[in-house]
Amino acid sequence: MLDPVTITGIITAASSAIGLVDKIADQFSRFVTKRPDPTGPKEYRYKIEGDSQKIVVKSQGKEIQRITGDDLKNLPADYYQHIQTLEQSMQAHYRLWQRIYPKRNQSPDELKNAQTDEQIHQLIANMKQDLDGIITFLESIGVHLDDHYMMVRNLARQAT
Repeated sequence: MLDPVTITGIITAASSAIGLVDKIADQFSRFVTKRPDPTGPKEYRYKIEGDSQKIVVKSQGKEIQRITGDDLKNLPADYYQHIQTLEQSMQAHYRLWQRIYPKRNQSPDELKNAQTDEQIHQLIANMKQDLDGIITFLESIGVHLDDHYMMVRNLARQAT
């Protein structure tokens, strides 16, 4: 049985990791599918939020699922290290994403734009396993996923 500190760590790392998916989902989708930028942020039906005590799934703003520490107390002890590693890796990828993604199609030099696209493709390839791992972990603890979470996973699998 996991201790409360470890459970808190699992919930915090998973919440942070899925929050990073939320931050890149629109840009990720647009880049992979080659769609133009929308005029405003896209609203998704599902949203996963968390704090140190719980993970909450909302559909159109209404809570539809709650995972608490009690729900996680029987997880294998190595889950904490696993999700923490994925979250740290995603943090590093996200920092790169923030630097590279805004530079796409910004140069009058086509070669420079192509190099930026290649950097983004490589970053997606690097993120692929982490994104899949985060989503698979959430599914394994019973979190209901839909909407942009599954879209990002599928696009990552197809992109490289």
